[in-house]
Amino acid sequence: MSRTPEYRTWRLWYEGVLTHALGGEPAERIAQRYGKSVFTIQALMRSAVFQARVQEVVAASRDRMLKGEAGPLAIAEAAAEEAMQTLVDLMRT
Repeated sequence: MSRTPEYRTWRLWYEGVLTHALGGEPAERIAQRYGKSVFTIQALMRSAVFQARVQEVVAASRDRMLKGEAGPLAIAEAAAEEAMQTLVDLMRT
């Protein structure tokens, strides 16, 4: 009998683990944050359900960047009006 837990359904707290893991936080810190063992966090992160969710998040992020909804171009576009107003103000003073 295997001692490794099986993760088949997504639970709400997994989303927090995912966020911290994608942010580069070490498993030890994530375990402490959620009151779980390092083994539990590492097993979760290796699970098929977790890896599938990672792929979903990465794909969605890539799609948003390709559509110009996120990333440097979207930031520049969102700031363009204020930036131009600042330039005009600076030129006038």
